[in-house]
Amino acid sequence: MIRRKRGIFSVINARTTCLLSLFLFCGGVSYAQALMGARLSGLAGAVTAMPDDSWQVFGNPAMVPVDKTTFSVYTRRNYNLAELTDYAGTFTWNHDNLTVGGGANSFGNNLYRQTRFLVVGMRRFKFVRVGLRVTYTRISLAPPYGSAGQFGIDAGFGIRALPRLWIGAFATNINSPKLGKALEPLPQTLDIGLSWMPASKVFITTGIQKDIRFPVSVRSGIEWHPVSVFALRVGVTTKPTTYAIGSGISIGRLSANIVAQHHPWLGWSPGIDIGLNL
Repeated sequence: MIRRKRGIFSVINARTTCLLSLFLFCGGVSYAQALMGARLSGLAGAVTAMPDDSWQVFGNPAMVPVDKTTFSVYTRRNYNLAELTDYAGTFTWNHDNLTVGGGANSFGNNLYRQTRFLVVGMRRFKFVRVGLRVTYTRISLAPPYGSAGQFGIDAGFGIRALPRLWIGAFATNINSPKLGKALEPLPQTLDIGLSWMPASKVFITTGIQKDIRFPVSVRSGIEWHPVSVFALRVGVTTKPTTYAIGSGISIGRLSANIVAQHHPWLGWSPGIDIGLNL
């Protein structure tokens, strides 16, 4: 990343330094959390093949909504530390078989901050979707340590194999971008997943992720709608082993979701999002 980064830890208190170091460099974590949105987190990130969610702007770009305009905002306090808070927003706009969208995410504080800006385009064919995303990532450290930024290109696809079965995959940073004077590579990942709706009120999703630096992580989640406007979610991952619980409500054009995800070393991370569909 940035060669001078090591010195920053001398000006952060010991507790935050320890947790920030674990958060950034533990297996399965690529800088800040890559995925945003309480629904995606409530399914433990097993959303590669989940269609038509506005927060797929940060996930599989082929799975953004195809029939509506959306606006959403999200915040997540990672491990209940204000210094490790995510803020994010997205929008999507659809016309015929084309969806375009964008997003922004800020993580951290004035000592360490990661900022991302995303632009997404998705083209829908009969049973296939193809998506492309351009992401600008910037890392800023407290003076005099400096900052650096770089562009990454991500691509994904989704296939509706059966009326209630989806297959999806996406890869991040396929252009192999490198950040800062140290030319540290940005995380490169490959996600492959399946989603299935065995009944009208149940949604099951699973997948695997391979970051080139870490072991394969398996992810699974279940969403259940006891009534049409309310959902309950649970998800689990391996490498590291984490689990998530969440719920959501949708009334008319408005929706809201909450989540709490648990990491075995770092603890709980609560989050909430609010969305508007037009």
